[in-house]
Amino acid sequence: MFLWDKLKDLINWAISNFWNLFSFIGVIATIYVGFFYVPDYVKDITISKQNSAHSELVSDIQELVFYEQPITLKDIESIITGKELSYSIVYKFTSTELLNQIQNEFLKNKFIPLEKRNVLIQNIKELRKQYKEPNTPISKPSNDYELISIVGSVISLIFALLAIISIFVKNKDDKEIEVDISSSENSNNYVMNSHSQNIHAAYEFENMVGKVLDELSILKKNSELSSNRSIDFIAEVNGKELVVEVKAYKNLLGLGTAREFLYLANSLDKGGILVAKSGVTKRTQQLIDEHNDLSCNQKIFIISGDTRQEIKEALQRALM
Repeated sequence: MFLWDKLKDLINWAISNFWNLFSFIGVIATIYVGFFYVPDYVKDITISKQNSAHSELVSDIQELVFYEQPITLKDIESIITGKELSYSIVYKFTSTELLNQIQNEFLKNKFIPLEKRNVLIQNIKELRKQYKEPNTPISKPSNDYELISIVGSVISLIFALLAIISIFVKNKDDKEIEVDISSSENSNNYVMNSHSQNIHAAYEFENMVGKVLDELSILKKNSELSSNRSIDFIAEVNGKELVVEVKAYKNLLGLGTAREFLYLANSLDKGGILVAKSGVTKRTQQLIDEHNDLSCNQKIFIISGDTRQEIKEALQRALM
C-alpha cells in the first residue's frame, strides 16, 4: 500500500505539473539537438564530402598518370583546389600525400602489368620531387562546417537557458496566482493555514515590528484606534496617522489580504503600512501601486523583511 500511495502521489504530481515537465523535456531535447545531433550531423556531412572529393581526386589523377598525360604537381594542386570549391570543403591531404595514396592504389592493382606499374610509380616519384617546402607554413582556411556546428551549439544553449529561465518564472507566477486565488476566495482560511502551525513565531514577529516602530519614534500608543482589534499598531509620520498591519505568512501575501487591508484603511480614512514577512505577490504590489496613484493622502506602504534590521531599513526608506 505504501508503494501504491507513493505511486499515486507521483502520478498526481506529474499531472499537476504536466506543462512544466513538458517544457523541461523540450529543454533537454534542445540541448541534445544542439550539442549532439547537430555536431554529429555536420560531422557526417563533412566526412561524406571529404570521401567523395578524395575518391574523385584519386580516380581523376590516376587516369592522367596512367595514360602518361603531361601533368605537374602544380596541376594536381589546382585540381585539389577545384574540388575544394566544388564541395565547399577544406581537403585534408596535401598534394604529396594524395600522390602517395595513388601510388599505393597502383601497387595494389594486380590487373596492371608489373612493368607498367613500375613506370607509373616512377612517374609519381618525379611528380613528388617537384614539391618544395614553403618558407612559411600555409594556413588552411577555416572549415565552415565546424563554425556551423559551434554556432548551432551556442544557439541551442542560449535557447535552453532562456527556456529554463522561462520555466522558473512561469512556475513562480503560477504559485503567486495560486496564493492570490486562495487568498481572494477565503481569506480567513488562508490566514489560518499560514498562521496555525507557528502562532508563537508570528506573535514574536509582530512584537519585533512594534519595537522597531518605537525605535523610529513613529509608534503612536495613545490613539483612539489602538483599541481596534483588527489593527496591530498605529504609526504617526509627519502628523498623519497610519494603520499598521503585520503579516508573518510563510508564503507571499496575496490579493485577498491586501484588499481587506485597503478596505480597512479606506474606511478609517487613513494611510497604512502593510508589513509582510515573506513579501507580496506581483498582483498585490500592482494593486497597492494603483491605489497609491489614485490616492495622495491615503498611501499604503508595503514593507517586506524577515529580520529586525531589514524591517527598520525598509521603514526608513519608505517613510523617512
